[in-house]
This record gives sequence, C-alpha cells and structure tokens, in this order.
Amino acid sequence: MRELRKLHGSTEMFVQALARELDSQVQFATDLYTRGLEAATEGGRDVEAQLLFTRAQRSAEEVLIAIERPGMERFPALRVEAGLIAGRSELQRGQYRHASTNLLDARANMLEALPADDDLFLKVGAVEADLRRAKSALVAQSANASLEDSIQLLSVAVRIEATLPGADPRLLQDLRLQLLDRRLEFLATSPEEPFTRYQRIDALRTALDLLTERPLDAADPELRATAYTYARLLRQEIAEGAQFSESVAARVTTNMRAVVTYLERGDRDGVPGLDTRDALLALRDIARVHAGTLAPGGPGWDERSMAQKRAAVRQRVELLEEALASGAKAPPEDRERRVADSFDLFSALAEAGPERWTAARQEHASLPTRLAEIFGASDERVGRAAESLAAMEFSHGRDELEAGRTESALGSFKRAISHQRQALGNLLARGAATVEGEGTLKAMLRARGQAATRAAGVRPAPTIADALRAKRQAAGRGEGGDVSSAVAAGRGPSPRTSPAARLARTTIRRALRGT
Repeated sequence: MRELRKLHGSTEMFVQALARELDSQVQFATDLYTRGLEAATEGGRDVEAQLLFTRAQRSAEEVLIAIERPGMERFPALRVEAGLIAGRSELQRGQYRHASTNLLDARANMLEALPADDDLFLKVGAVEADLRRAKSALVAQSANASLEDSIQLLSVAVRIEATLPGADPRLLQDLRLQLLDRRLEFLATSPEEPFTRYQRIDALRTALDLLTERPLDAADPELRATAYTYARLLRQEIAEGAQFSESVAARVTTNMRAVVTYLERGDRDGVPGLDTRDALLALRDIARVHAGTLAPGGPGWDERSMAQKRAAVRQRVELLEEALASGAKAPPEDRERRVADSFDLFSALAEAGPERWTAARQEHASLPTRLAEIFGASDERVGRAAESLAAMEFSHGRDELEAGRTESALGSFKRAISHQRQALGNLLARGAATVEGEGTLKAMLRARGQAATRAAGVRPAPTIADALRAKRQAAGRGEGGDVSSAVAAGRGPSPRTSPAARLARTTIRRALRGT
C-alpha cells in the first residue's frame, strides 16, 4: 500500500490502484480457499487443508480492513467477496461464531449493494445455507461450553435465526429462552463488575425480544417468568442509577405498561401475584425516571417551544400520577413510598401553574402532616410542601376577595395561615432562618383581618395599594382584566395573570427548590 501511495499519491488514481490491488488479493484468497476444499476431500491432506483455509481467511480479512478506507465504498463487490471467503474459511476451520458474523455481514452487503438479479438470488441462498449450518453447530457447541462461551454462541445463533427468512417462531423463542437462562445464571453467579452490568442490559433486551415478538395473551402463561425477569432487571438498572434519555425512557415505560397489563390479566381474582407486584413497582420506577427527563430546566428544556414545554409539564404530571397509582397497587402497602410519590406529584402540580393548583390544594392538603408523620417534622419536604400550599391558598384567597366572595376568601386565608405556621415550624426544627417566613405569616394575618372586616360590613381604612387599585379600576385597566366586570361575572382575575398568582408562583419555586 505504501508503494501504491508513492506511485499515485492520495488521489483518485490511488483509490483505483488500491481497488485493483485488493481485487487481486481477493482472487488469491479465493484460490487458497478452493485449494483447501480440494485438499479436504482427499485423504491424508487434512493438515494442508486447514493451513490453506487459515491463509485464505487472513488474506480476506486484510481486504476487509483495507476496504474501510475513504473512497472504497464505491467497490461493494470487494467487501462482499472478501466477507464470503473469510466466513467460509472460518466455517471450514470450525470457527462458527466468527464465521457467522462475517457471513451475516456479507449477506447484508449483498442485499444492499448488488443488483437484484438471478445471480444475487443464488448467492444469497448459498450464504443462508451456510448460516443455517453454522447455527446448528453453534447450538450444539453451546450445550457443552462454559457459561460465558455459551452466551456468546447462543447470541449469534439467535441473530441468525432472527435474520433469515422463514424463521421458525417457536425455535426462535426457544433459543431466546435458552440465552436468557444463561444470562440470568451468569448474573446470579458472577461477582459485581462492569461486565455484569452489560450482561444485565443484554438480558433485558433478550427478555424484551421475547415479550414483543408476538402479542402477549393472558391465556398463555408461558412468558410470565420472562415478564417478571424483565421487570426485576429493570428495577435493578434504575436502582443502580442507570441514565435514560427521554426517548428511551418513553419506550421503556410503554413496554412496562404492556407487561403489567399482561400479568394483571393472568392474576386470579384480581389479586396481584409476586410477579405482578414487581412489574407494578418497575412501572412506578420507570414512570418516575421518565417524568424526570421532562422536568423544567433539564437537558434540552431551553430548546423546546412554549407549546412543547406546556405538553412536557402535562405529561410529567400524568407520569407521576401513574407512578403513584402503580406503587399504591403493589402489595404490601408502603406508606413511605406512597407519601414520597405524593410529594413528587404535588411538586409537579405546583410547578405546572395556577391552572393545576386547585387539584393540588384539595388533594394534597394533608401532605405536610403525612410527610412529618413518616419522615419526621424536620424533613425539608415538610416545609416545602407547607409553604407551597400556603402560597396557593393565599393566592386563591386574594382572587376570591377580588371577586367579592369574602367568605370563601376567609376560608382560604385561614388554611394559608395554618400551612405557613407549619412551614415555620419546619424551619425552626431544621435550625433555619425564619425572618422571611414570619413576614409572610404577618402579611397573611393582615389580609385575613381585612377580609374579616369587610365581611362584617365595616369599610377598612384605605391603603396606598387600595388607592392605586381604585385608580386603575376607574381607568378601566385593572391587572388581569377589568376587576369590576370580573366581580359582576362572578369570577376573579385570570389565575395566570393575577398579582397574587404571580407572587405565589415565586414563593412556590423558592420553596420547591429549597432556597
């Protein structure tokens, strides 16, 4: 090759010269292979035949390496012929695994690059016959091979059976089940090391192939063990901190939903079995992981459009609702898990904006108390949840007051004050500063007093804020729309634009981020 470059440089002439040189080497390898076949048919020449096959294989593999150079993709026939000679030489030497890899690549290159004619049909048929022979040998060898070797041999056998046309679904399933058994045996007997995690990932893929190659039928319990294995391995992956992109997490979540549905349909009297329990917990875990990929401020968040951000926020809430429901269905009841899931869902609802605050206020009003009971009064989540609820209730109370619904406003202020006091108690338990929280509580108490005075029919002394609000109303430019018309219509300002909602959002963001 160096001599060719000296003669032609790195020009088109060099590429053409290299192609001619490699073509000659392929012909030489073909000649060696043919001579090896002749020697193998004659008695007493077995050693000579093996030497010829070895030389043919090496010569063909040199071509496969050289043809990776830029510009050589224009000569697909060289790649095909070299792959065939290398694979068939290895087949004659009993190296079935390496032979299968070369022959599978050669078949793929044929179908992609060569013209579709009768000659291609004959060549592909011959290669497929070689691959079937190799597959049978691989399966036979795997029975007596070491655990690691049997995994490699069966992996190639599965690849062959899945690639060739007219594959027997039952045989393919049996091979995959054998492969999965070997992988699980390896995981059960091998020490923890990086290679073990690769085996677990491969076992997950094998289990998924078994679960997706045909529709899961509840009347067919044959794959329940495989479904359980998939769920168990997935939980291990997540527990060890495996990272999932948004697209991968979405696919895995969809897979787990199908697995849970399959297992639940096979449960007696609707009572989850142990395999269904693990599947429900796996769905809970992956739904939480998927929700994490959609969190505001995460990777790729700034590249999303506003519509995409709103859709991501909605989907995140739905995933955390699914996680909470799946975890709650898995026996036995785990209060710690359920309360922790409730907090994550509440946080997502709080960050989703005022449109979701009604659900957050009503469904999670007791969350700070439940968090304190399970994790202790000094747990930071107690204060975050309490402060966020206080902000939501106070915002709702202000809007109700603006709309003229004084009694409703008083109720919201009362609940806001209770939550804020709980948040202050958490700050004290943690030894954190309380100045800002105390100031917020005073403002809430003052607002409740003003609302109570209004309810009693006593007009409170006007403040500067009242004067400014009256001026805006007189001009017909109240924030969040015309407040007087909002009162007449029996509703408050837009929750997204009202000053109270904007202040609450700031408070909630600070609380949920622990700042």
